[in-house]
Amino acid sequence: NIMLLARRCATLWPHGRRFGASTTLQLHVRPIFPFLPAPGQDTAHTKPTPAGVEQAAKAIGRSGSSVFDTLQYANSPIGRLACLDDESKQAAAKGPVPLYNMFVARGVLDMNCGQAWVVYKLSAIFEGLSQQGCCKALRGIYIHGSVGCGKTMAMDLFAACVHIALPHLNIYRIHLNCFLEMVHSLLRHAGGHGSDSPVTKPCNCRRVTKEPQKPFNLGRQDDRGTRRTGSAAGWVHATRNCSVQTSVELVAQMLADKMDVLCLDEVSITNLQNCVLLGPLMEALSSQGVIVIATSNKLPCDLYEDGLDRDLHLPKLASAVCNHCDVLQLSSNIDHRKLLRRAEGQHTVFKWQCEGAESQTFVDHWWRALSGTSERHPVSVGYGRKLPVFQSRDERCARFSFADLCTFPPVALGSADYVELASRFHTLIVSDVPRLRPEARDAARRWTLFLDSCYENHVRLIISTPATDPEDLLKLSRGMSDGGDSDGQSLKEASFAVSRCTSRLHEMQSQFYLDAFSHRLKLE
Repeated sequence: NIMLLARRCATLWPHGRRFGASTTLQLHVRPIFPFLPAPGQDTAHTKPTPAGVEQAAKAIGRSGSSVFDTLQYANSPIGRLACLDDESKQAAAKGPVPLYNMFVARGVLDMNCGQAWVVYKLSAIFEGLSQQGCCKALRGIYIHGSVGCGKTMAMDLFAACVHIALPHLNIYRIHLNCFLEMVHSLLRHAGGHGSDSPVTKPCNCRRVTKEPQKPFNLGRQDDRGTRRTGSAAGWVHATRNCSVQTSVELVAQMLADKMDVLCLDEVSITNLQNCVLLGPLMEALSSQGVIVIATSNKLPCDLYEDGLDRDLHLPKLASAVCNHCDVLQLSSNIDHRKLLRRAEGQHTVFKWQCEGAESQTFVDHWWRALSGTSERHPVSVGYGRKLPVFQSRDERCARFSFADLCTFPPVALGSADYVELASRFHTLIVSDVPRLRPEARDAARRWTLFLDSCYENHVRLIISTPATDPEDLLKLSRGMSDGGDSDGQSLKEASFAVSRCTSRLHEMQSQFYLDAFSHRLKLE
């Protein structure tokens, strides 16, 4: 079956390598990294567009055309693939297969049978959109596979093609954490708990009026009001036979009015709230005609492993995905981020096996090079809060200790806060990052959220730590038998996220990642 698929791929992509019967198949994609909109860029008056597109690095140990020659760098609201050269734009206008074929021919991507098959399936959706002009009756795709195997690349090729070839369609490309923060914000307004001000996200959403809405409750509450009290019980009693929209359905309708295709990157459910929310939301969005393209490291039925009340809430999410999306696996035994050459000498950004005075010397050296100051200035973070931060003179670099950033007390920071910091500063210094083990799981969860935000915004991260390498820095495999903790967190799911963050740490310390950062910085 593998050889048959290889021959089909060689037929579909004639510029790629052909595989003979005696050839050892090299099923991989070169390392990838994200480029998102420039920090502080105002997108309040633009329609939802891909927030960024990952692209392949140079081949390891082999010469070839540089990715810098293939892709142009520019500050764009939809990322790097919005700035393709003319020839690549012509290929993108024809669909994901021609664009993928061009990247293989130029040596930007290696032929990967699994990835090629996923691109082929995405191309079928693209053709359907081109012929129908709308998203009705088209199924989405849920792509799962190991870290670093090229899932996001395949999705982003599709997103770029839709944006270039089908401008009448609104496509929104976003990381799951950012998407859920946006949805929670909309729910506060839709549920009548927010102010009378118009909702600002997603872009150009219509105003939500103060109509009575069903309270958004969690837990084992049935549809007859059992175990509910107060206004929740009264609402259920008064509307038992009525067809009033829930808050989630209303938010889904608002989103569907402003997007035709939703590309969700890194679907991973780690807490009860998001598990309860995402299932009904996915079902409502798909019912409204939104095509969902998602990437994940797990099958839908394996998400939120051992989480609190998983048996009650995960089936809705898994059912919504399977009913409206084709589930595809992109398998690979190699994480090519780990093959990237580490930056050395004066370019070293991760100082391993470093404690005490040595750590302080390393961090101070970088801070002086970045023209850092010794005064804290308030910076806006999530939900309108202010955080005192050490900043550089140009206000584009910031410095933290791990305790200030990821432990509570002194400050309880979350995903929304880290997104704001990563979008505001292009360089972040974090000193004294400890080895993270299960006993420090709360700090470890915050650290993984922080790393996800830095990676998505291609932030230059500088850290000092006593750990020996990325694998030693994050180890949460021990002590996971208890399943979830008191706030509904899935510890096994959080532990699984470690592999993703470890992979990204390898890339973020690489010379290629830092070269790309420097190139982008010159254009800002």
